[in-house]
Amino acid sequence: MSEVSETRNQSESGTLPEEVVGDRFGFLFAKMHQRCAKLSIEALEDAGLGLSGLHVGALKLIEVSGPMPQNAVGSALGKDRTTMVSVVDDLERSALVERRRNPRDRRAYALEITEHGRDWLQRATAVIHETESSLLSGLDGPEREQLRGLLRRVVLAPSPGSGDER
Repeated sequence: MSEVSETRNQSESGTLPEEVVGDRFGFLFAKMHQRCAKLSIEALEDAGLGLSGLHVGALKLIEVSGPMPQNAVGSALGKDRTTMVSVVDDLERSALVERRRNPRDRRAYALEITEHGRDWLQRATAVIHETESSLLSGLDGPEREQLRGLLRRVVLAPSPGSGDER
């Protein structure tokens, strides 16, 4: 089989040849994110919870931070307004959050996690942890912790040239 045919067969099967993956961090991060997002959505669906890892992240932020405006959730997660409208609509439709008048600004609303949202988040978090564990099964415990530590340092560091955006 020729090298071109072998590469084509690998691409059709969903795997990428090592020379395509290369050493570009952006590509590796993007592929890891795609895989993690896909597996998380499937696992949440299989568990009867639905939604996605983004919904879990938004709900966790609201739980930890307390009631907050929708635009603040989007800003913290680095998501645009259109995406956040959809995410918040999903959370509200599922009775995981409620929109309430913001006591500091009566013209605005704040998102608040519901009791059902807290229960859902606890179950969804367990599903996500299990999914991530499976995704990282090729790494032992210390390697996982090293990866987590390195990624946290990168994610929590100020972005070069753009102020303190994360």
